[in-house]
Formats: sequence, structure tokens, C-alpha cells
Amino acid sequence: MSQFIPSSGPSAIVLAALALLVLVVLRGNWGWRRASDWRMAALVAGVAVAWMALTGAIEAWSKYLLWVHMSQHVLLTFVAAPLIVASAPILPLWRGLPWSWQRFLQPFIVSKRVRAAARVAFHPVTALAAYTLSTWLWHAPALYAFAAQDPGWHAVEHATFVLGSVLLWMQVVEPSPWRSPWSPLARVGIVLLADLQNTVFCGLLAFVGRPIYPLYEAGAIVAGESPLEDQRLAAGIMWVASQLVMLPAAAILLRRAFVGERRPVAASQRRRPVKRGWLASRRPVLEWLAQLRVRTVARWVVAAGAVAIVVDGMLGPDDAASNLAGTWPWNHWRGGMALAIVCLGNVACVACPFMAPRGLVRRFVRPQFDWPPWLRRKWLSICLIVSWFVVAECFAWWESPRATAIVIVAYFVSAALVDAFFRGASFCAWVCPLGQYQQCLGTVAVKSERPRATLIALTVSARPSARLGDRPRLDLGVLWMVITAAAFVTAALMTAPAAAWISRWGWASEHGVLALAMVLGIVVVPMAVGAIASACRAVVFIAGWRAMLPLGAAMWVAHLGFHLVTGWSSGLGALWRIAGQSPGASDMVMHHARVEWLLPLQMLVLQAGTIASIAALARLLPAWRDRWPWVAAALALGAAGIWIVLQPMAMRGVA
Repeated sequence: MSQFIPSSGPSAIVLAALALLVLVVLRGNWGWRRASDWRMAALVAGVAVAWMALTGAIEAWSKYLLWVHMSQHVLLTFVAAPLIVASAPILPLWRGLPWSWQRFLQPFIVSKRVRAAARVAFHPVTALAAYTLSTWLWHAPALYAFAAQDPGWHAVEHATFVLGSVLLWMQVVEPSPWRSPWSPLARVGIVLLADLQNTVFCGLLAFVGRPIYPLYEAGAIVAGESPLEDQRLAAGIMWVASQLVMLPAAAILLRRAFVGERRPVAASQRRRPVKRGWLASRRPVLEWLAQLRVRTVARWVVAAGAVAIVVDGMLGPDDAASNLAGTWPWNHWRGGMALAIVCLGNVACVACPFMAPRGLVRRFVRPQFDWPPWLRRKWLSICLIVSWFVVAECFAWWESPRATAIVIVAYFVSAALVDAFFRGASFCAWVCPLGQYQQCLGTVAVKSERPRATLIALTVSARPSARLGDRPRLDLGVLWMVITAAAFVTAALMTAPAAAWISRWGWASEHGVLALAMVLGIVVVPMAVGAIASACRAVVFIAGWRAMLPLGAAMWVAHLGFHLVTGWSSGLGALWRIAGQSPGASDMVMHHARVEWLLPLQMLVLQAGTIASIAALARLLPAWRDRWPWVAAALALGAAGIWIVLQPMAMRGVA
């Protein structure tokens, strides 16, 4: 047990204080509601990580190797601190104090000076400054050597790291009852600036070209490493940890800025006047996008881009790599929309270019009809979206700029005609295949029980109800099934084994084999699997495929994100051609050999989608006998997705 004892007296004091914090919070949580159990677990996990970082082998080796010392700092700032903040220990800590202490401290806590000091201490700018100063000052060679040689100052260094990280993570988590004075969108900048200064520091540490901490030179040589390698490894550990933690935190705040917050508000707080301004608004993006003028301008701007793509597709060269219609819709728009929809919901419907002509047409033509009741289901849109997947894959529309332009024109005409004759947003609600795709993936980002009939709400449509009265909405279950299955089938058909199989069996007609494979993979096989897993019960079938949406969204992101990353420069060739300049060779190709880093990220996304689907199954299907077949299906789909991303891509239709 000696390896778990702190190596210095100050470290023992710090750990004793953390243990006392756990005991006091546990006393405050004793007998409280069960909803706080996970917070107590987060607090215990955070203290356990801090204990592990400050004791045993990590603390011993941190005196000899810089990368171990940096790992210690990473555990404290990127693991222990966010876990402690996520546990929201403020109220439990207060409840856990003895009554005599509470009575003694209460006048000081409620005093104006203390509250003003707290507002300054917990301000986002203060948090960024504390985190940045703790990183740069303590890593200055002189202060670093001083703290390493003095156990007391070494403990102060660790306490400073934890304090700066706690202040920063409070801006992300907002532990109850504290609320940040800035909006989520404003706090995104704080997190990104913190990540940027970490990146700058790691870059200087990695590329300085000489060891800057002589304290570790002897230890690195004894361990069989050069001091410069030890320093670069330490920089890499800190940089990777920062990216893995800071960027998701910024994405969470950005999502809150778009979809708003679902926290219950007390009646006393509802009567307070809402603060205006970008920094104080809780939903600045929603409030801005809710303006009709903003939405109209956004739609016409995107519509102008669609017109440019159509013109170039009709009049430009037939080579897809040098045409706007052959690059931007298939590489940039699909991948960008998949990422945006999963992170922010179907915000793209706000700037949908196909809605722009509707407002213009309805100035001259007033709709006279209501959408037929017998068509007020998703069956028509399901048939259209399956046809879209099959026809686009079989005829490789991405190879033909003219075909892409014709499809865009047909989309504009269909939307204008349907909305010219039928009231409301009939095209978006019951016809548009892209709208159904965005609606399904948007439910992964937006969690709300209130159904809406159309996708033309402010920015994000709520999750559609799986029931209409007492009748299950089987059409929604089939729609969710088609979107999820299509993610895996379209990605699998791009792999080299699938291309070889199609060539071997498609001796008469490769298009026929491809269409048959698409229909079987998107409709027939998923329908059979869903019927078996649900024992032919409609409610279980609907809930099961609803829970599979996170996994389908993860596959769409992994697949279309691959096209977006590898083809980020493919649209530049068409832009250079339109500008009258000859495009470079690197602007006309897909950068497959330069994205080795993308594979681990794809696998991480698929694993996260699998876990999210299993969690959704536990929520939607409480009975284990209904749940376990779907859990097995989720694990099988997750394994299939990992197999797909590990295969070489044949990239049909790409030169």
C-alpha cells in the first residue's frame, strides 16, 4: 500500500482536503433524491483521479520524466477538474456543513462585497486568465525548477492548476445553482481561446529544438530516451488531451447556443426581465435566426449559390472534378450538413434554398387546397428517399454535373408547385426527402417531446411523436429505419470488397445488382430484422428504430465526413476555372493518403453512436425482454460500421 501514500506532506494535505470534500458532500447528499447519484459518482471519480495523479508511480516518476509530469497535469486539469465540476458540489457541500457553520457563514456569503467578489472570481474572463496564467507561469523554466525542488510550492502549483481548470470548466458545465453571465455562444470563444493557448504552448515545447528543463535530462537518459524526445512526448500528450476535451466542450456550448437550454426555471426567476444583448442572451442564435428578415436573406443567399451550381452544371465542362455541380453538392454540402445536423439539429431548414421561391410564388398565387388527409403520413417521402438513394447510387449522379443540375432544378420546381397549390408547408412536411433526412438526424441533437407538423419552425423541429392518438405511427418507424440502414449500405457500397462483389455478380447489369443490393439493404433486411427483434409489435418496432438513430447518425458522419475531409480542396478547381485561372493539381484530387488520423476519429464516433443507441434503448424500452434483441442489433451494426471504415475505399465515381 505504500505506493498509494503521497510522497510529500503538502500533497497529503491537498488529498486530505479532497477526501474531506467528498465526505461533506456525501453527508449533504444523504437521503436526497436519486437523481444526484450520478453526480456523487462524478465527484468520487474526480477525487480518485486526483488521488491517482498525486500518489504512487505517477508522482514518483514525475520527478524524472517530463512526459509523466505532463500526464499528471493532464489528469488534474482535463479529467479530475471537469468531473468535480460536473458533480455540482455547491449545494450538497452547503447542506453537508454543520448547522452552526452555516449560521456563522451565511452573513458573509450573502453580503454585497462577497457576492461582488464572487462575480469577478467566477467571470469567464477571470477563468480564462487564471487557466492561461497557471499554464504559462508554472511552466516557465525558473518557476518550474523552483516548484519541483520545493514540496510546498509543488503542492501550490498543483492546486493552482486545479483551481484554474475548475474556473474554466464552470463556464462549460454551469454547476447548479451557479449560472454564467455570458451566453453559451460567447463562452465558446473562451473555450477555444483556452485551447488555442494550449496549442501554442505545446507547439513551442515541441519545436523549440533544445531541452528547456535541465531537471529532466538525467532521468530521460536513464530511461533510454533523449531529453528532447521526452520533451516532445510531453508536448504531444498535452496537445492531444487538450483537443480531445476542449473541442467537444466547445461543441456542447455551440449546441446549447442553437437549440437552447431545457433547464426548469423557478417561478420567481420567470418574472425577472430577460437581459438583452449577445453576451447575456441564453439563446442568441435562436433569437437572431427567428427574425423573418434573417431567414429570408439566408434562403436567397443559398438559393443564389444553388443557381450558380445549376448554371455551371448545364454550361460548364463535363468533367465532374472541374465543375461546381460535380464537387460542391457531393463533397462539401453533404458532409457539412451531416455534421451540422447532428451537432445542431436541422438548422439547415432555416436557410433552405427551396423555400425561397415559395415566398415569391405566394405573392402572386394563393394556395386553395389542403394536403389530402390520406397522404398525411411519411409514406410518400419514404418512397422518394429510397428512390433517391437507389437512383443516385446506380447512375452515379456525382459523375454527371448536368444530371446534378437537372435534379436541383426539379427540386426547385417541385417545391414551388406543391406550395403554390397546397396551404402550409406541405412540401417540407410530407414530400421533401432532404427534409425527412434532416428531421431524423436532427432528433439526435434536439430532445423534446412536443411534436410539430412541419419542419418550418424557428430553427430546429422537435422530435415527432411516434403516436397519433392511440395509434402507433408506423410510418415514422419505417422512416427512421430507412435513414439508419441507408447510412451503412451507402458506405458499404463504397468499399473495395463491395465493388469487387458487384463486378463479379453484375456481369449482365451492374446497375441491376446495385439497385437490388440497395433495396435489400435499406428496406427488406432491416424490415425483417426489426420484425424479429420486436416480435412483430409495432410499438416496439418504432421505439427500436428510433433508438438506432444515433448509430445511423454516427455512420453518416463517419462516411460523409470522410468525403468532406479527403475532398476539402476538390471544389477549388472549379472556382479557379471560373476565375479564369488554371487549377493546381492538388485541387483536383481527393487527399486519401493524408488522412491517417481520420480513422481513429471515425471509430470513436461509431463507438459513441453505439453507446448512445444502447442508452436510448434503455430509455425507450424499459422491459429487458423487449430491449436485448435491439441491443444485439446495435452491437452488430456498430461492428459493421467499424468494419466498413477499416476497408479500403473503392470510391466509385471518383477519378
